Amino acid sequence: MTALLAAGAPGRTQEPRTPPPPAVTAASAVPDDGDGPLRIDALVTDRRGRPVTSLRLADFALVENGVARPLASAEFRGLPPAAAIPASASDDLTSARQRGTRVFAFLLDEFHVAPGEAADRVRSALLKFVDERLEPQDLALVTRPLDDPASVRFTRDRAALRAAIAGFVGRQGDLAPRGPFEAQYIGRAPAAVIASRAQIVNAALRNQTLRLGDLAADRPILIVVSDGFPTDAPNPSGGRFDAQGVLRAASRSHLTIYAVRPGDGGTAATAAPAATGTIGWLAEQTGGRSFAGSVDPALDRIARDLAGYYALTVAMPPPDGKFHAFELRTVPAGLEIHTRPGYWAPFEGPRRGSIVMKPVVGRVLHRSALVETSATVLPDAAGRTRLVVAWEARAGSRAAVATVRARSTDGQELFSGRLVPARAAGGADSARFDVPPGRVEIDLDLFDAEGRIVDRDTRDIDVPDLVAARTARPRLFPQLLRARTVRDFEAIAGDPAAAPSATRRFSRGDRLLIRVPTFDASGAPIELSATILNVRAQPMREIDPLPSGAGAAQFALPLSWLGAGQYFIQIVGRTAAGATTERLAFTLAW
Repeated sequence: MTALLAAGAPGRTQEPRTPPPPAVTAASAVPDDGDGPLRIDALVTDRRGRPVTSLRLADFALVENGVARPLASAEFRGLPPAAAIPASASDDLTSARQRGTRVFAFLLDEFHVAPGEAADRVRSALLKFVDERLEPQDLALVTRPLDDPASVRFTRDRAALRAAIAGFVGRQGDLAPRGPFEAQYIGRAPAAVIASRAQIVNAALRNQTLRLGDLAADRPILIVVSDGFPTDAPNPSGGRFDAQGVLRAASRSHLTIYAVRPGDGGTAATAAPAATGTIGWLAEQTGGRSFAGSVDPALDRIARDLAGYYALTVAMPPPDGKFHAFELRTVPAGLEIHTRPGYWAPFEGPRRGSIVMKPVVGRVLHRSALVETSATVLPDAAGRTRLVVAWEARAGSRAAVATVRARSTDGQELFSGRLVPARAAGGADSARFDVPPGRVEIDLDLFDAEGRIVDRDTRDIDVPDLVAARTARPRLFPQLLRARTVRDFEAIAGDPAAAPSATRRFSRGDRLLIRVPTFDASGAPIELSATILNVRAQPMREIDPLPSGAGAAQFALPLSWLGAGQYFIQIVGRTAAGATTERLAFTLAW
């Protein structure tokens, strides 16, 4: 049962069927890529932590950039009576969209949970959750990072869920491969195993987010059980873990993420967003929570969080694809309300409804811990594309020489050979070759100074079809090139074949050259500007442009004036048809 509080309608109260949520409350804001309203979900409690279920539409206020936005409706939603279960319990696509159906995805990160007591606590708490907290209409699945997504379905079969939970074992600290797959594709070198495991968990998190989005569920929830893993491991598309892409996908699909860290086996579960790093941040940003401590109390609190909430709607803003911060307030004094800091507006035009993420492909991918690797698309005036592959050996790495092989997904060989040493003093090697639109598979074989193979790096790159797309806005393809002396900087500024930097970690003695190849279907001139932003994405200063050279616009950024930390380089390209913004993240070390 729910109480609908529409404009001008009197309020009614409906108590939730399960225990009320605790004092610390959570919420989520959900943008829809269609023309419907924006929905914001919120839990509200009084000063004693008791749920408040009798608020009217007039009791809420939404403020965005200091301006009040009128709310269209407010609805309190408690757990309804058990919904009718479809004849086929495996009909997840249909039943997930039914009002009152909660869809749980449990991602059990066996690579980053210790064996023994910690894993035992996870199994015991999850079994109790399935037996006591799942409602008859709820759907759920339990997966581990190496599970084949196609073989695991959302189900109401509690026996199947219990069997999946019982098979969970912690493997943190145990780097030995189990089975031929891990032996062949992950290897045995500790650094390579650690990096590969982080990449696999990153991919599993992305896949689960997209899968829940595809269901278009009424109430999707992702619970990640992990003691934390490095999110700087390269992702399957060749870059770093795309936390913002995961957040966009979660926001679009109305997904709430919870993070549970079982390693600290205390008697109480405490909210600790920083305890799980990026996963804790994603939980906070999606209206979930991050817990450190005993797993059982954490899952109990999650269950209470999901027992009842307010669903508020407001008119969808103009599509600009940007993040919009807002503040949700209540008129009655003394109430506690917590919501995510904002929402993502939909894209306009051809990008409307798209997500800056792609599902992980079936090809087995591996990121070598010995090198940094990048792949950059370069367009020409006719819309044809080239790919620049660059690599740098990490400190202490045995990799001295690399060969690269590139092919399309249909098996056509695009390039094969040793990488050409860069002329600049950046320590990178690069290869350049023409590529068709679509996915390109890249394999790098790494050799030591004696010619012995020491590792392999495999990644996939998606090349845009600039001719077919014909987007109205300009396209930008920025590169970062690094120099350590003024002479080196002058050399790469005049050299169109200078290799881009494969790393995004620099020192204060470095000088960065920002080179921005562009493409515009209309052939109109593109006005470019570049700004350096701090870690909070706040502008710090404009970046000085250089005279045109090397066939593309360029900007100079010395790093000596910056302190250690993370920064962004924001590049904006403008034409009469509109503007395009790209950001490059980098880290500055002392």
